[in-house]
Amino acid sequence: MIRDVKKGESLGGSREYFKKEYKKFPPTTIEEKISLALFVIATVLAFTRQFYQNLLPGLKPAYVFIICAILSFLITRSDGERLMLWKSVQTKIIWEMIYIFAGGLAVGTLINESGAAERIGELVSGMGLTGGLTTVFVIVTVTLLMSDVTSNTDNSGSCNSYCNL
Repeated sequence: MIRDVKKGESLGGSREYFKKEYKKFPPTTIEEKISLALFVIATVLAFTRQFYQNLLPGLKPAYVFIICAILSFLITRSDGERLMLWKSVQTKIIWEMIYIFAGGLAVGTLINESGAAERIGELVSGMGLTGGLTTVFVIVTVTLLMSDVTSNTDNSGSCNSYCNL
């Protein structure tokens, strides 16, 4: 059900409903607070890199997330267990997706740094295409030819690179 509410007007009973639902939650545990703090620290550091990159030039956002992940394996909960256990990580992560994604990033980087994306872009732009169906056809054809030798993830990363040229 959708109700049109004008600016400044409140939806009757909504505040009370959410207060009642909020009170049903158990109190936040110290482990949940630590996990939240690690996530917030990693996210803030990832998005504010320009403020500390001169001080720590090698600390990239990916490293911040890795450090926080390692810390979550090292911090001990109140019951003596670790905050995060490898057994739960192993069973709940779709490892195939991570491998495909990492492979796609690696091949996309290889295509960009080798100059292949630039060369493909030069070839396509040298055709004098002005957009429209013909341009789409050429890009799809190049992408399909590339997909014969790479995975779709690799292909989409490199297609994005030469489409931006």
